[in-house]
Amino acid sequence: MSRRSNQTFNCKQLDELARQLVRAPELRRAEQVRRAEKLHDQIAHDATYPYDYLAYRITGYRPPQSTDTVLLIGEAVSPDLRLLIDNLSRSIRMAPEPGEELETVEQLADRLNVSAKTIERWRKSGLRWRWVFDAARGKAVVCLPREAVERFILQKPTRVRRAGEFARLSSEQREQALALAHELVRNKPGITLNQAALVISKQLDRAHETIRLLLAQQGPSLFPGRATKLSQRDHRLIERAMRWGVPVTKLARRFGKSPGSIRRAAACHRLARLRALDLSGPSSPLFTRPDAQEVYLTSERAQQADLPAAVLPRVPLDELPEPIKLLVRGLEHRLLIQRLDRLGELIQRDARQHGGGKVGLLRPLAGEVHLLGI
Repeated sequence: MSRRSNQTFNCKQLDELARQLVRAPELRRAEQVRRAEKLHDQIAHDATYPYDYLAYRITGYRPPQSTDTVLLIGEAVSPDLRLLIDNLSRSIRMAPEPGEELETVEQLADRLNVSAKTIERWRKSGLRWRWVFDAARGKAVVCLPREAVERFILQKPTRVRRAGEFARLSSEQREQALALAHELVRNKPGITLNQAALVISKQLDRAHETIRLLLAQQGPSLFPGRATKLSQRDHRLIERAMRWGVPVTKLARRFGKSPGSIRRAAACHRLARLRALDLSGPSSPLFTRPDAQEVYLTSERAQQADLPAAVLPRVPLDELPEPIKLLVRGLEHRLLIQRLDRLGELIQRDARQHGGGKVGLLRPLAGEVHLLGI
């Protein structure tokens, strides 16, 4: 498995540094990978580090001291260093050091009895990796140094142990897990599959993913209200409800999905609506003629218009297409009603100030204007 990381940098300073380092000579980049790996293993998540210090540890160059040095927190620096190592090692044909023990993703997965997907999740959680050129395959592959793996196991022993027990559920344990699931569904009708798996995994001291997949295999018989996939109708209803102000959390409970899934469903429906819009403007065979500019600009109307070049000439209402004509008339009607309303307010206020009676002539006038189609 040789997949590129889809993570992004947390610190823009380290992102910019990585972009600069990939232009360095190949031998220099290999040295910087080693220095970044050593620095990564020494970073504490709850500590802060000046950017100048991090750049010096990676490049060996100490920039002039500045008064506005940026401080970066270790929790954000560690994943950025892994991405920097990823970028630099992938940009060169890097070979392992003499005597260095490396494992591919497949080899490590077999050794720890986990899936390749689990290794990928570990990489996002702190497991350091590097791209190494495999001469047999003719391409670079993701490799994990043995020292980095052992360090990760020491940091997260429970997580690694539970992941290794993923496929070793006995028949008695399966029956016990399903019995607990049925009990949870009876006592808490609104519980989701993921929530039930989290509770059962803690009670049985098993991996959450193991229990979740076991419950998912039961299908609607265990969680009848759980939809496998939102339909197009669901997308439409969700998008409409969000436009009307229905909270995302309420929609998530209604459809049995996470708030993120609800937002994605609404975004997908909005995208489909936008793609269905016909945004093409008016067309004419004259538009495609090579001399279209001369034809339009040398017409009698264009020559008579005494307007700046950046201003389009006014077109009579009768010469506009019928849909545009109706739109313009509707806008003129709306503006006229607004002006009449404003005028009525001024007259009413003036009448009150001078002790006069009510003025009720403008609304009937506005109605007659509407009937006339203005």
